[in-house]
Amino acid sequence: MKAVMLTENGIEFQDVELGVLSQDWVRVKVAKAGLCGSDVAKISDSSLPAWHTKILGHEFCGRIVELAGRTEWLNIEDVVAVTPLLPCRVCEACKLGQENLCVQGQAIGRTIQGAFAEFVDVPLANIVRVSAQHSLEPYVLADPLSVCIHAYTLAGFAESQKRCLVVGDGTIGCLLAWLLRKRGHETSMSGIHEESLKFTERFGVYAARSPLQTRNFDVVFEAVGRSQRYSLDTCLQAVKWGGVVVALGVFAHGYEYPFVARDLFIGEVRVIGVNAYLRGDFEEAVQMIEANCNELDAFISHRFPLVQFDEALAAARSKRRFTMKIVLETEGLPS
Repeated sequence: MKAVMLTENGIEFQDVELGVLSQDWVRVKVAKAGLCGSDVAKISDSSLPAWHTKILGHEFCGRIVELAGRTEWLNIEDVVAVTPLLPCRVCEACKLGQENLCVQGQAIGRTIQGAFAEFVDVPLANIVRVSAQHSLEPYVLADPLSVCIHAYTLAGFAESQKRCLVVGDGTIGCLLAWLLRKRGHETSMSGIHEESLKFTERFGVYAARSPLQTRNFDVVFEAVGRSQRYSLDTCLQAVKWGGVVVALGVFAHGYEYPFVARDLFIGEVRVIGVNAYLRGDFEEAVQMIEANCNELDAFISHRFPLVQFDEALAAARSKRRFTMKIVLETEGLPS
């Protein structure tokens, strides 16, 4: 099969031999794959560990072409979305139903071959069958939308509407703002990209421009991460006393954040971390996509054939082009 490979010379389009399908696994012919910011970061990182797969890609959907095992609910040619997380299912976290916290878990696109290829093998347990009655592209949003749903759940929303702020205007931040509006909450977004702020205005999200009013929001979501303190500073200044700060941005390994601990004590502010999501979050994301396909299609800003991966990567890195979600398509690959 054809695949995009991480090599010592950078990204290369190569022929890769398919292995034997393991029992209770399925082979998926990839239809659409999303380019995640974490993929871009890994491609730029020359120090990935040896155990890391050289074929990235964890946001994808496709069609079943082979089954190794018996199942009454799945057939060849079914269209599916795939959750990339493979928990061990035997550790304490897994036994408590917190598979996302499994320290021994694996993941498609990390420890197992990813979806920037014609085919990808996945466990049957990771499959969610989806409708083929509309565009498949929005299903690449199932993974990041699942993160947003998990963050929403951890925030502990009661029945009443909340005033929410999202700090960070990337794909996760914009999807989160969309989700909050769908669930009836007054939502503002703080970001540095005017195009993203304008994009979310179509969903009824307010653009929160600096300086922000302090202690004005019930729930504040941090969706930036990396090695910087501005986003968390903004969150802790903006949240009301008695409110919640939810951090779902991916911060760099070893990054230490200095904060005024007394503010948490005085204001009874809760700070919650978010790590990926659970199977139920993914199933809910798929349901939301199917119910809101036309709206979510607007999040697809670029489309490239897989053979033009270099061009897709350049678009993701561009500072001069509005980029939301980039989709890679495997149709029409050269033999």
